[in-house]
Amino acid sequence: MDHFTAHLLIVLSRIVGDETSTPTQSIKNGEVFQHPDLDTDHEEADIRIIPHAVHAVRQSCMTRIVILSSDTDVFVIAMYFYHLLAANGLAELWLRGGIGDKTRFIPLPVIAVMKVEKPMCEVLIATHVLTSCDITSKFGTKAAGIKAEPVRYLRDFGRAHTDVQDCVQNAEKFLVQVLNRGKHGIETMDRLRFNWYHIESQ
Repeated sequence: MDHFTAHLLIVLSRIVGDETSTPTQSIKNGEVFQHPDLDTDHEEADIRIIPHAVHAVRQSCMTRIVILSSDTDVFVIAMYFYHLLAANGLAELWLRGGIGDKTRFIPLPVIAVMKVEKPMCEVLIATHVLTSCDITSKFGTKAAGIKAEPVRYLRDFGRAHTDVQDCVQNAEKFLVQVLNRGKHGIETMDRLRFNWYHIESQ
């Protein structure tokens, strides 16, 4: 057994079926271990990556993690949780995307700290979900979403302490900015439709 194989840890995430349920397990050196703290009902593998990453950092003292994915959802989720991982001791977080000669390793700490900064990281998921993701229809481009001041409108989006009505109103204001390309003065979809109708009918 070589040095790499001796330190190889394989983790099998929880599987939930109609009649059976397999808990999260890991295999190392032929031994099987149970990890009930990693059991989750989330169907999306994109979401499951983060608990496993946090576990690797906290329990195994991992300082470098490489996520293999070209999915925008994974990029956004990893950016959102980077500061949590860093606070627990993670030094490097990489995203490997692409195929063959187009394979690239993206240094997420450089983007999260030097390019985007923490306030923007905290609203990236809301920005991504509202403009389009795996479970929502396309509403606007990612570039338009970033330019539409998401920190201003979405900093409390989906948080437990937020008033639902305020959350919805701010989300509407944000989406108006996405469609209206940052032109201020209009805050509701009804007003935006009214303006567009009269502009196009002239």
